[in-house]
Amino acid sequence: MDGNGNIQLDPDVIGNGERSRIPLSDLYELPVFAFDTEQKARQSCTEETQRMKRIRREVFASDGREMENAYLSGIRSRLFETAPGLTVHEGVKETGTVQKPWLSVEIIMIGWTALILGIWRLSYRKALRKKGVRK
Repeated sequence: MDGNGNIQLDPDVIGNGERSRIPLSDLYELPVFAFDTEQKARQSCTEETQRMKRIRREVFASDGREMENAYLSGIRSRLFETAPGLTVHEGVKETGTVQKPWLSVEIIMIGWTALILGIWRLSYRKALRKKGVRK
């Protein structure tokens, strides 16, 4: 460090590609343990402890009951709210038809039955041809 307080770095001091174990603060005589540095370290420690005390006070001092009561009161207020649901008559007004939930099941069953009968008929005809009876 020169007389003006400016730091002059000299990279040739470290060594030519060798690993040096000399701390840069010692190498360039940086005031790591100066009064200002220690004062800043103490100040950051006190700020950190105050912050931790505040967080503990906010989290643990209330014992969690205020937040629990607020959460439960929100649930209780929504518990007996009635949401308007659709009735059959409103469903008919909106779509114009009565929705039958079993209609799709019936259509699927008819389709499977037709498919099974078609496959059975083809296999029956094939068996008759093998026997020599032409139908």
